[in-house]
Amino acid sequence: REQVKKILGKLGRLVDGKLLIPEEIVHYSEWLHVMRERIAEHRVIDCGNIRATVHPACHVHKMVPEDVLYDDTVMDGNRVAVSTGLLQTLGAEVIDYSTWYDCCGFGFRHIIGEREFTRSFAIDRKIKVAVEEAHS
Repeated sequence: REQVKKILGKLGRLVDGKLLIPEEIVHYSEWLHVMRERIAEHRVIDCGNIRATVHPACHVHKMVPEDVLYDDTVMDGNRVAVSTGLLQTLGAEVIDYSTWYDCCGFGFRHIIGEREFTRSFAIDRKIKVAVEEAHS
């Protein structure tokens, strides 16, 4: 305990010998979304000729939907904002596709017990559809 306090003291995390708890803790993805404009200021590669599709992780936006960031400036607020917003801010054209909300099949224990099924499911339900619709 004393060793931890010593380290936290060096980091400025103690006040009167007690742990200073931040008012709010954010996930790194929230920080990426908020800082995306500043991140774009430091880009070294032109992303203007990149067309991309995004598969938002369903373990994020389906399991705890109230914790997911949506932003009206990112696809009119109809998609998870972090990855899509960052790609758009970097200059990529984000292409919408019809199965964006579907599970890819790779979650949780599915990949352990049904590896070939999950691969074919992901390819047929997500990747092929995204590629075909992005090319149309």
